[in-house]
Amino acid sequence: FTILVLLHIGLLITTTSKKFLSSIAQTNVYFLFNTRWIPVFLKYFAVFFGLHALLLLALSATPFVDLELSAISLIPHKLGTIAWGFVATFFLAWTEEFIFRGTLFTFFNQHISALSSVIVTSAIFSLVHNVTNPLALVTTDWRLGLGLFLLGVVLNLFFVRTQTLAVGMGVHAGLVFVKV
Repeated sequence: FTILVLLHIGLLITTTSKKFLSSIAQTNVYFLFNTRWIPVFLKYFAVFFGLHALLLLALSATPFVDLELSAISLIPHKLGTIAWGFVATFFLAWTEEFIFRGTLFTFFNQHISALSSVIVTSAIFSLVHNVTNPLALVTTDWRLGLGLFLLGVVLNLFFVRTQTLAVGMGVHAGLVFVKV
């Protein structure tokens, strides 16, 4: 998989214009060196972490979600693990937003309409997220695929609206960190 990713990066670098590569670098990497993105990231992280946690708590009263609430008492003993989980979640959100919004959406948006780019990128996002078996690389559970597609649409719309990865990174990280 890593070799395929490196091959695709090489193909992207050798087959696209310098202007497009510069745009990708600005959108995906250079913004990190300007600290104005941090409060935006943290705001969206907190909002979506809170919303997801509240939704799961509400659903725990139904047979659909089984939460082990006694695990909350372990939090003070796991602060180091939680901190590393936050770091890992941040990098996961950044790399996925880099790939899907910062690169794929940007590429498709040069050739097709923004709406079509949202749909195509969201479809790819949902297909490559097999969270039950990550090595399979393809989502086979239609409910999970639909949820991921809708998440992809939301993340793409945030990107279209704000033209920054910081918002999508915050949303993405907030949702994932609940599970960490």
